[in-house]
Amino acid sequence: MKFAYKNIKSFTLLIQNNPEILSIQDRQNLEENLPEDIENILKFILDWCQKRPEVNQALRQVRKTLPDDKNKSKIFGFDDPKAEEEQEQYEAHLRITLINTLRQSYDPEKSKSKTTEEKLKFKTTEADE
Repeated sequence: MKFAYKNIKSFTLLIQNNPEILSIQDRQNLEENLPEDIENILKFILDWCQKRPEVNQALRQVRKTLPDDKNKSKIFGFDDPKAEEEQEQYEAHLRITLINTLRQSYDPEKSKSKTTEEKLKFKTTEADE
């Protein structure tokens, strides 16, 4: 699994399982300032965590529990247009999941409407293939 994917997935799991590790304000700020592309999301999360040692340590612990998914890495390593589309969809899925997790952790009502809207958007993209 690419480091970016593993790190974003770990951060999402950290928030899902330990939302109290971040203040509500932190969770809202993260959601509002989350970049669009996966590499910038990774940089944003790492920079943010560097300033918060307790969160950084917890993130490292969660990251250690995730296996390396070598199959995904192989699929996304080819110069195949379909593989590139799958990679883009997977990255979009990671971002949406992180945003929804942040929303659910501070405002369950807000997450319901946005989650459904974004899931439909994601499913529509998949159906267009």
